Amino acid sequence: MTPPLRQELVRIVRATDSRTVSHLRKMVLGQLRYTEAQSSQNGDCLAMDCATVDVGPDGKERSLARVSIVNFYGAVVLDTFVRQTSPVADYRTPVSGVRPEDVEGTSARQFPEVKDTVKSILDKKMLVGHTIQNSLQVLHMQHPISLRYDVGKCPEWKRKFPGINDPGLEILAQNELGVSMQGGQRNSVGALPAT
Repeated sequence: MTPPLRQELVRIVRATDSRTVSHLRKMVLGQLRYTEAQSSQNGDCLAMDCATVDVGPDGKERSLARVSIVNFYGAVVLDTFVRQTSPVADYRTPVSGVRPEDVEGTSARQFPEVKDTVKSILDKKMLVGHTIQNSLQVLHMQHPISLRYDVGKCPEWKRKFPGINDPGLEILAQNELGVSMQGGQRNSVGALPAT
């Protein structure tokens, strides 16, 4: 990652000025309008979130059910459901937002196709997210550490939230932006701008 891009990410994460915080709040709430250029460009920095379902005979294996990627401005680059090849033990709908029709419908894509698409989109791009390693693990992918920025591991949070090793995205959005992400099923696209 280029040093200026990392510096800009650090500046945004550490933002306390009202203009930046207001902009981030609007982004998280889906209240921003994007220009054609902002919507159509992937850019050098992308955020990704994955939703999983529980599969296997005992329901203890996680399987990718949805992957969502947005660009630096919060515009959707990819949002797709993944067809399941094993019986689903738990859709985890209250947590994942995934319903049976999402992963069984005709628009759900095969895992290898989704993985290839994600790899292509992320190639040589800065990946920003919360618990990025979990998303990469469920995708069975690697991404260079030098091209990752995990907002949950920001050193600022250790000082702001003593005793909490990795504050959840909901905690960060509430405390840093005054935005509640509770009160409904999780939506991976809706969660991404908070990263």
